[in-house]
This record gives sequence, structure tokens and C-alpha cells, in this order.
Amino acid sequence: MATESGGNRNDEVKTKFAAREGTYTLQVLSEYSRPTRSPYSDAGNFPVTVSFTQLSKQNDTPERLAFSIGRELYVYPFKGIRKAADLTQPTDKRTYKGTFPTCHAFSEVHGKPEESLRLLIGFSAGQIQVIDPFRNENGQLYNHERAVEKSKVTCVAWLPGNNSQFLVAYASGSMYVYCIDSQTSNLPPVYQVFKQGENHIIFTCKTKSTRNPMFRWVIGDGAINQFRFSPCNQYLAVVSQDGFLRVFDFHTMDMVGYMKSYFGGLHCISWSPDGKYLVTGGEDDLITIYSFHENRVICRGRGHRSWVTSISFDPYTTSAIDNSTFEDVSDEESPGNAVTGKSPSARSSTSSRFSIRLDADGSTLPLTTYRVGSVSQDTNICLWDVTSDVLNSHLNRNRTNSHIARNSTLEIDVSHTQPSSVSSSQSNSLQPGINSNSAPNLVSLPSPQPSIGNGTKVKRNFTLGHKDKHSVRSSSALAQCMRNTVELQGKLLGTQYCPRLGDVPLLEPLTCKKLAHSMLTSINFYRDFIVIASQDGVVSSYARPNKQVSVVHR
Repeated sequence: MATESGGNRNDEVKTKFAAREGTYTLQVLSEYSRPTRSPYSDAGNFPVTVSFTQLSKQNDTPERLAFSIGRELYVYPFKGIRKAADLTQPTDKRTYKGTFPTCHAFSEVHGKPEESLRLLIGFSAGQIQVIDPFRNENGQLYNHERAVEKSKVTCVAWLPGNNSQFLVAYASGSMYVYCIDSQTSNLPPVYQVFKQGENHIIFTCKTKSTRNPMFRWVIGDGAINQFRFSPCNQYLAVVSQDGFLRVFDFHTMDMVGYMKSYFGGLHCISWSPDGKYLVTGGEDDLITIYSFHENRVICRGRGHRSWVTSISFDPYTTSAIDNSTFEDVSDEESPGNAVTGKSPSARSSTSSRFSIRLDADGSTLPLTTYRVGSVSQDTNICLWDVTSDVLNSHLNRNRTNSHIARNSTLEIDVSHTQPSSVSSSQSNSLQPGINSNSAPNLVSLPSPQPSIGNGTKVKRNFTLGHKDKHSVRSSSALAQCMRNTVELQGKLLGTQYCPRLGDVPLLEPLTCKKLAHSMLTSINFYRDFIVIASQDGVVSSYARPNKQVSVVHR
């Protein structure tokens, strides 16, 4: 606690925090919470989660907010920072018995919101519910008898451009694809292998007609904590408790890239606006930037003192000084974000933000700054600027420090650890013809024609009364997948997939401020403000510099 002489000011909750473009300010009257505004103190192991949606494609500001606090779920009209929050009239309020809502996601709006908007909810006991937030109805319930899964739902999402299919991740390490129009049975499903890689297996139900779940993904060796679709909707990034980030081509169900945390599980992930990079956070208290195109860890950031709970790129302050579409919000020199550590390439990542950078062949490289925001169990928000100096640091190391490449463990051959779906010629780049900036595609799934490994078709066997060859084959494939993951974990330290701390730049945050007395659980960036949720059940908005307004009361 702070003393009269000043004390430890780091323990004070801040209502403002500064970045290179100016000061972000808390909008007190725009806070959302329970109608009584009483803090929530019985959250247990279920963090407060937040979802937003726009009701019109012409509006980039969210218009509906859903957040869960313990056993309660609220849906409110979201008024941003220009109008005071009205907590007395939620669009929907639900209190559940015997289970907790753990995650949720709005569907996309097609046509009238009252007719097409749905809210997908996952629960601690494994059930999934689809409700209409405009009508006080029970909606559709999946896995009601827990015949498919008994573990906690950790992440849910609608397939991009598809309001009839959704993806659900569980603490068991499995993901399931459901279709709201397909038949659902209360009997435990019987699976057969549909596709298999070294670290993942996809199953489909062994039935004569399509039924839920349509597909089951088993990934790695631990709980799946979060997944995110890429901006082009083609790729799916998954972070797990085994410490791996895995990237899949969702259309072909092949793994096309991966990396591992320095230690511990990974809890959160975000794609850069252009789809070139991913940032992760987790139990090593670090943030990690991974290049999807180069299939390697670019850098890490150290600033949090506990597990990172949520992370996101900020598309509105990401700058690219070339012919890109990103907007540079400021021409001011950044005061922070120094690079520390023992790496020969370590230097200030902001000292030459607008300098000319040259590739090894002398060609000019674009000057880019990616803004990342992260929140943590330590109650702090950290903002990070990842600049061209950091993104291209390996070019300097190869050009001016060639002795490092000859002696470093970064050069060891790890081709034997590559997944079978990633050929050696593609291990450090995207597959030919992939355009990360392509327009979003409607996500569609292949028809369930099962195959194993080499593409051999499997004839369905519906004979009952004995353990058929498909069950034996599925169990064997699942066990092999677990063994491959465990073996891979011990081989990656010191490689491009999990470099040592001294092998890549180590960033310091641009700013790091305490924003609450309880852990922060969510961060979302919008054009005029940032939204941050805390475990005490408060969803707060921070106005961007020069965006503060006089709040209008309804």
C-alpha cells in the first residue's frame, strides 16, 4: 500500500496510461458490469469473458456486448464511449445452475440482426448452447447428456462466413465441428480416423448419415486453451497446454507451421492484421512473436510478472511505411520499447523506426511497426511496438555475425521433427500460391470420406457386437500422436521453433500499468477505444488519445 511519502506507486490502479501516440483515459461512465455494479468475488477458475458484434457492416464499432460473470451471462446494447452504459435494461440475462459459462461468441449478421444473430456459449460441464439474444428462449443445446465430452469448454467460434457450423475446443485436447442442421444423438459417438498427422488426428463419426459432431480433432498432449482463424479465414491457429502453437490449413486439415513456448502452456493468441505474424502469451510470462511465413520465432517480450491471459494486435496503430493499407497514427518518435538480452542483434527497436533498411541484396525493406497489447494475472496492461529492426534482425545477424550461424545450435537439422504435412522445402515459408491478404473465404469442410495417412480410403464397417478394426486403429493412432508430441518437446529448445532467450531479441514494453485490483482477462482494440475486462466483473473502456468525449446520459 502506498505511504504518504509516495510509497510503491506501482501498486496504484491507474486511470490513464501513455503510449507514443498519446494518453489513453478511462471512461468511467462507459463501464459495464452487473446491474447492481457490485464486484464479483466468487469467480473461481472461470475467468470473466467478453464478446462483441457489429449489427451493421458499415459500422466498425461494436453494438452488442456479451460477458459472463460466474454463473451469469449478460447481453447489453454497447454504446461505446459516447453514451453512458445503461445497466438496468440488458437485452438478455441468464443464470445457470450446475454449470458455468466459460466462453461465448456471436455469429456474423446476415440481413436483419433480429433474424440472423446467434450467440454460441460453452460451459464448464462440456455442454454447448446456441441462443437468440433478442428472444428469451432456451435455444438449442448440444452435448446435453455429456456423451461426446465431459471436460470444460475452453473456446468456441462460428466458422467464418458460416452461421450454421461452429467449432468447439475442450480441456481434454479435442476440438469438435458441429452443424446446427445435423442430427444430434444422446448416444456416445463411434469414431473412425479421417486424417492423421504426426501431432494431430481428425476423426469422423461412423454413421450412415451425417450427424453431430461432424469432425473430432485431437491435437497434441494437453488442453486446447484457445484458437483463432486467420484474417483470410483459411488458417486456424491453436495454442495448447503442452506449450505448442500449431497452425493448420483448415480446408485441407494439414498442419503448416508450429512453435513452442519457452516453458509452460500457451493461453492466448492473436493474428496480425496482415496474417503474417502471430503473437502468443502464456505461463512463461512472455509474449512471443512468430512469423507464419518463415515458420520461426521472431522475438519475445518480457514485462509481465505472471501468466498472460489475453493478447491482441492493434490494427489501428499498426503502421507500415510502404504501399500497405495501414494508417500511421503518429509521426512522433517512440520513447520506449528497448531491446534487452545477450543477442548480438539486440538493439533499440524504435531508435530507427523511420530509417532506411536494406536487405542482404541491397533492396529496401518496408518500415513497419506492429502494436501488440497484452493483459495478465498481474493486473497489468502492456503495450508493445514490434518494429522492422526486430522483424529483420536475423538478416543483420547473418550478414554481420556469420560466426554465430556456424557455431549456433540454431543451425541444427530438425527436419526429422517436421510434421508429415510440412515438406522440408516448405518448412520456412508458406505453401506456393498462398496469399495471406486474400479476401475472406467461406469456410467449407470436405465431405466425410475417411482416409488414413497416405490417403487410403477406409471402408465403413457398421457391424456391432465386437471391437472392430477401426476402433483399434483409432486407439493406436491416438497413442502414437501423444508419443510424437512428447518426443518433439525435448528436441526443439535452441531451434527456430523454440530459441533460447539469448538467441532472439527480447523486447521491453512501451508501457506497463496496473489497471485493476483483480487479474485482467480480456483486451479488445477498436478505432476510438480499448476495452479491457477484469475478474471482478467490470468491462472498462479507455478512450484513445484525442478521442475523449463528454459522455451523454440517456
